Amino acid sequence: MILDVFKKGTQNRATPQLDRLLNLLVAQGKPSYSEMVEDGIVFSGGVTGSGVAPGTAIGTGAGFTLFNPANSEKKLVMLKASAGYISGTLGAGTVFYVGNVNNIAAAVTGTALVVINNKLGANAADKGNHGSLFVSATLPAAPTILRPFCNLSALLATTAVSLYQLIDDLNGEFELLPGTALSLEAVAAAGTSPLVTYGFTWAELSIKG
Repeated sequence: MILDVFKKGTQNRATPQLDRLLNLLVAQGKPSYSEMVEDGIVFSGGVTGSGVAPGTAIGTGAGFTLFNPANSEKKLVMLKASAGYISGTLGAGTVFYVGNVNNIAAAVTGTALVVINNKLGANAADKGNHGSLFVSATLPAAPTILRPFCNLSALLATTAVSLYQLIDDLNGEFELLPGTALSLEAVAAAGTSPLVTYGFTWAELSIKG
């Protein structure tokens, strides 16, 4: 088999390199998401500084939700999720990824959050953003638990811990087809006025890709 390899954007041939077992050697030339960011198809958003209660049970009320409208003609490919503490006393428990997978159900409603194009300076709407973020969302039906995202411990503002932020590198683990949603919901003790912040980063790709 003859392999022709061209440098992107040029007609210059590049020479493939093989190891002693004839495996093709590949080196990462740019950061993981830089090509997609350059193309303007990566978006982020999160809960504002006032925070949201993590919740105590899985149900139709979600603290944080990404929704892909039924007419988007895009799939939302999850790249990262993050969480941080704001205030109050957290109740011990677990935050889960939960999904609404019935793509003919009613749309998600709630308080809309600002979506930002990760190519800072590019307008999200101009780049064809379709995913909608909501805080304190109302889901059309009880969601399905996908897997745990993070633990919650009985933390409060005076707890002697180092600064930290929770980041989960999803790297395409979940894809949202049109009409579906991905949320973060907790099964936890109530705590005392707990508030956290959440964030999602995702890419919007052709559903035919």
